[in-house]
Amino acid sequence: MRHRLVLCLLLFATVEANLSPAGFTLTVRVLRDGQGVEGTNVYANPTTGETGTTGMATTDASGSCHLTGLKAGTYRVMAYSFAGSSAAQEQKIDVSGDRSLEFVLPSGRVAGRVVASGSLQPLANVQVSTRSTNADGSFGLTRRATTDDAGQFQLTGLEAGPLTLTAQRKGYVVETRTVSADAAEELVIEMARGDGLDVTGRDGLLGTPLGSFYVRVFDGAGTELVNSSVRLDSAGRGEILSLKPGLYSILAGASGFATAAFDGVSVPGPALAVTLTPGGTFDIDVSPERLKGGPLVCLVTGPRGLPLAFRQWRKRGELSLGGASTHLTNFPAVSGTLTCPGTAPVPFTVPEGGVTRIAVK
Repeated sequence: MRHRLVLCLLLFATVEANLSPAGFTLTVRVLRDGQGVEGTNVYANPTTGETGTTGMATTDASGSCHLTGLKAGTYRVMAYSFAGSSAAQEQKIDVSGDRSLEFVLPSGRVAGRVVASGSLQPLANVQVSTRSTNADGSFGLTRRATTDDAGQFQLTGLEAGPLTLTAQRKGYVVETRTVSADAAEELVIEMARGDGLDVTGRDGLLGTPLGSFYVRVFDGAGTELVNSSVRLDSAGRGEILSLKPGLYSILAGASGFATAAFDGVSVPGPALAVTLTPGGTFDIDVSPERLKGGPLVCLVTGPRGLPLAFRQWRKRGELSLGGASTHLTNFPAVSGTLTCPGTAPVPFTVPEGGVTRIAVK
């Protein structure tokens, strides 16, 4: 009987050891306008070179969650809320014990209604989008909404500050303006009737129709009017939504293809034929001495000496070189010149399907 008691005690001790939690606990709270945000997904991943564990949890009604079993180390913690569609927030934290972290999600809002110019009748099914701009001039987060039968729309979870708002609907001229996500008043957007621009899209190597491509349309002053996807039918035909009569510059691109630029496009006018190819690869080496003062902001020009559109979502012709080597894929197959501060211009030619490497010394 005595031996049986010892055996039970040993088994009990073993069970307790297996159930005890290991590692540290990170408590995260997510707030918006001072209130907890339920249903936010929180992820913790070790930073580069760290060997910690990965954690994931979802906030409760109070906006809190607990990531348990984390090893000591530095973590990148991200919080993403589907409610409000705000961008993922990220923080770094050193975990060497139980820690707490707080995220405050943006609460900016843009709302209003879209009406027909003149009659002021509400317009349904208008695509309304807002886009922020990063400090380096690149595009930030884009949010989209569609107007209801009363012409109403609302976009929430936006960062405070200026945003570019675009409203577009087939048969109406695209309306673009700068708005503020922290403005109290609601917007009233009037849209006038207008004609679209017919387009065709083909794969330049295979000769087959494309299913879609992205376009950016600029007026003569360089103001961006359209930033959207153009859907094409089985024959590769589609339409860029309505534009006022005039001359435009259009950038077209798609995943796996080089960006193509079309200047002096007339509206109204004949259909624009867009032919896209994969382009080539462009490698640029920079000597360490050139990078001592920070990244080089360079200008890429094409055969006519104009800024070259080689990236769909960046400023035309601008290229920042921040490392010893820059690798650009799907670069347009052209001859051009790279000009960087304090260096002589470097000519280059990128052939279709080929690889070109130059050096900035």
